[in-house]
Amino acid sequence: MRKGYGFVALCWALSATSAAAQPLEVTITRADCSRLVRHLPDADVSADYRPGVDARGNPVAPADLYGANPIELPESFTFLLDINPLNTLDRRELESQRRILAGQLAADPGNGELQARLEALDAEAARLDGRPEAATTLSVGEITVNRDGRVYFNGQPLQDDRAWELSERCREILAAPQ
Repeated sequence: MRKGYGFVALCWALSATSAAAQPLEVTITRADCSRLVRHLPDADVSADYRPGVDARGNPVAPADLYGANPIELPESFTFLLDINPLNTLDRRELESQRRILAGQLAADPGNGELQARLEALDAEAARLDGRPEAATTLSVGEITVNRDGRVYFNGQPLQDDRAWELSERCREILAAPQ
């Protein structure tokens, strides 16, 4: 099999069905899984933050000195996806220019010319926001993100269930000791 086509062949093999077909056995290696599974760090692991420890590894007092009660997160988050069809193009161009200028200004904070251009863009944004079409929105749909990472648009999954199951099985394979 040519390099780069392994995952495609695997998905094809998993989806192939036939009344006369024998049960299909597919072998997937740790190396296959490491290329397939999206990295999700453990909740208690971060390269930047460790509770109770400063950047040099010294113990520090916890941030919740008064024993704040942790909140229980829901199983899923749902939000509406809205767009502004009448103002989107102008706004996108303006925001693109603003990001470029802001980056240049961050590299050269004392540059008065860049600061003036950025202020002019902010004034233009305020003008655009004041137009009647700036207040128009079109509700496109509803996005739901489950705690396990699955995403739905108007109740329809945005990922293939078989690929999701394969990914979950790979997580188990990768978590097992070698």
